Amino acid sequence: MKINRKLIPVLVFALLFHLFYSCKTNKKTADKEPSEFGAVWSSEKAQDWRKNLPWLRGSDFIPSCAINQLEMWQKETFDSVTIDRELGWVYGTTT
Repeated sequence: MKINRKLIPVLVFALLFHLFYSCKTNKKTADKEPSEFGAVWSSEKAQDWRKNLPWLRGSDFIPSCAINQLEMWQKETFDSVTIDRELGWVYGTTT
């Protein structure tokens, strides 16, 4: 693989910036005691917090005939029969 010589200084700067920044942030958290991060919530506090949230909705769906979310929508592999059947299982409209 050939690297453009003009790109080398940019890559070196990016690497040094990343190393400096990651070391700086690790020092901030490494010196803290566990109590400084906050106490673990009790079960009651967690349940009260959850009760104040709206109903969770939404989902991710990929049919069994697709290997990823992109293949699901490809013209060659789009399978509406499988999609309808599997979403029917979710909504109880298909046996």
